[in-house]
Amino acid sequence: MLNSHACLRNMQTALRLGAKRALAFHDRPDRIMFPGKNGWMSSAHEDIYQTMFASLIQAYPDHHIVPQGDKAIPQEAYVWAIEPIDGFDNFLSGIGLFTLSLLLYVNGKPTISAIYAPVTDELFSASLGSGAQLNGKKIRIWSSKSGSTPCLGLHNANSIFSILQDKMPKAVACMPQRQLGCFTLSVAYHASGRLACLLGNGFTKHSIAAAHLIAQESGSVGRFFNQEDGSVFCIFSPPGLLTKSFYHQLQDD
Repeated sequence: MLNSHACLRNMQTALRLGAKRALAFHDRPDRIMFPGKNGWMSSAHEDIYQTMFASLIQAYPDHHIVPQGDKAIPQEAYVWAIEPIDGFDNFLSGIGLFTLSLLLYVNGKPTISAIYAPVTDELFSASLGSGAQLNGKKIRIWSSKSGSTPCLGLHNANSIFSILQDKMPKAVACMPQRQLGCFTLSVAYHASGRLACLLGNGFTKHSIAAAHLIAQESGSVGRFFNQEDGSVFCIFSPPGLLTKSFYHQLQDD
């Protein structure tokens, strides 16, 4: 049986090793090459992925690691998915809002995940059924009882938000908006109570599975709507913030 605490330690090791490579590129973006082959977006993606891959395979030589760019999850007991950089435009521009993430599927189910923001040294993690954490401390989604100002996060969803604005509860539609340029970080911020609600667009469920697990374990409700191009539009919110009638209207549309 897999030890979840040991697994999280090994994930943290792999993420921090990958982060060292990421920060080396972040300081010198002129070193990044764009080969345009073998499924790699850039040499930075490949370098970080291989660094994290080597760390994981050393800790778990019998586990399967999904090749970069693959969307299908093999039907094996333990399968790892690596996201070397999310928020690449920020990364390339020298903006510190980017992340590295890892997800472990156990018998096909997302079970343990971690998202690391190197510039702020924030490690968000979750184990299925055991809650979500930030740097080892339990986190929960935004609550009206917290006293903090609620904010709405958007990622590639400006046009959708404009369409949905009149259907949303007024309290949500009038929230100040934040756009971070990194979806996994946006979800992690939502999970830790910094964003009350989050709308994201243009993803596959596989690509956001690590972030989804952290949001789910923090108490968030994630809803997904398939787009005609095969991508997914998603909404994360606290239970009850968005009404059932609102979601019914989305499904009817």
